[in-house]
Amino acid sequence: MGYRMYYCDFERDTEIIADGAEPHEVDEILTMMDRVLPIPGNFLGIMDEHGGMLQFLVHEDGRIGVEIPDPPRRGHYGKFASLAECRKLLQSSEGRFHWDLIEGLTFEKW
Repeated sequence: MGYRMYYCDFERDTEIIADGAEPHEVDEILTMMDRVLPIPGNFLGIMDEHGGMLQFLVHEDGRIGVEIPDPPRRGHYGKFASLAECRKLLQSSEGRFHWDLIEGLTFEKW
């Protein structure tokens, strides 16, 4: 199971853009989620080896938006989740991110 991670941590002024996403093990990604996702404005994205993406964006009110982009449909599948739920999504993904594998997602046009 291979994942590549990108993120923006405004509090620590560090960023890895999606085009420069780096390979990481699940434990490393979970550690980064704990560091990045509690801070409003931060985001973290994960790419699987099948081209799927799972993204997390922390809103100003502290809610974490979960998104799976669907560029051909010009939108994304999304919902809000707690940090614990976000961690669980990664741990239970079995190496693949797809909108029909995550409960509660709804489609939204860009």
